[in-house]
Amino acid sequence: MRTSYLAASLLWVMSFNVFAGIEACTEETCMAVVDAGSTGSRLHVYAYTDAQKGPINIHEVYSKKVTPGFATLSPDADAINAYLDNLMPQGSNMALPLYFYATGGMRLLPPNQQDARYAQLRQWFGRQSDWSLKAARTVPGKDEAVWGWLAVNYQLGRLQTSQIAPAGVLDMGGASVQITFPIDAKRTDAEQDIETITVYGQRITLFARTFLGLGQTDMSHQFLDAAACFPKGYPLPDGGRGEGDARQCRDEVARLVNDVQRVNVFVEPSISKAMVTDWYTLSGLASLVQNPPYAIKDATAFTMDDLLQEADNRACQRTWKALNEDYADNGYLFGSCLFPAYYYALVMDGYGLPAGTPINTLASSLSGDWTLGVVLHPA
Repeated sequence: MRTSYLAASLLWVMSFNVFAGIEACTEETCMAVVDAGSTGSRLHVYAYTDAQKGPINIHEVYSKKVTPGFATLSPDADAINAYLDNLMPQGSNMALPLYFYATGGMRLLPPNQQDARYAQLRQWFGRQSDWSLKAARTVPGKDEAVWGWLAVNYQLGRLQTSQIAPAGVLDMGGASVQITFPIDAKRTDAEQDIETITVYGQRITLFARTFLGLGQTDMSHQFLDAAACFPKGYPLPDGGRGEGDARQCRDEVARLVNDVQRVNVFVEPSISKAMVTDWYTLSGLASLVQNPPYAIKDATAFTMDDLLQEADNRACQRTWKALNEDYADNGYLFGSCLFPAYYYALVMDGYGLPAGTPINTLASSLSGDWTLGVVLHPA
């Protein structure tokens, strides 16, 4: 009897911990979004108030991340079921609406391999009383870009007012990158990159472009033997050593950005017509400037010229031995010279932002996660 009581108590405590915050869904409207990215999947549960023109007071009440990426799983029931059992809390019986959206990693798989995984996923959700699956698909980069733009501008308070112009958004992922900004559709010929949405009763026309294969992780694979892109003495796969030159590395990456991916051809002509006064960055670039070894990590705004100079001074020109001694806990330290040069090449040489343009990061209290944008504009 005592054993049964202890077991029941433990189950209750575990359920309380798992669903901490979800009690908000009994008083507010809730929606769940899974971001199935290239390296892992994260569940977000948002609560909000339904207003006449759209959701307000949006806030996250629960999140959980699991690895590896959904795309890396074997497309069989055992693998998919175990993965979802780990990701999705159970026991609420609330049938919360859920959108399962896969991004970079799944985009690289052939359609038949994607379909096999989604078939198993839908079977799993079909047996659940906690979640009501509304959509499960691999989303185009343009959708991710629009949602990211909505998330940032919602957090900045710029969607429900015409007093402050919306910001442009640079989202830097592992497999892909996106750039999104308001534009006058009559002044651009880039019809394939134009998206018109309605938010809070306003029609907004956006330029939204994604580049698959130009994300930080995928890009870095192409420069592992580029001596200029690594701190002095860094051991390269080909047996050479890093020589650390941020500007030379930037030139090498710029050739990939423009000669191969033709970023300048697709984006630069529209930048001059952007209806924005400021730019915000998300994900990789924001993380880079907010963490050692960069002196600008505490700033909320920086320029790409500042970043490239800091890269040369604090990473590229230093020895790998000294860097590793100072920042041994930084799992991305190997890219401390390459990544700033790459971001400079992408933003300045590719996108064509004017020299000296301040790049802003969101305050630590705000989330620019694109999944918040799904609440505002489900698709």
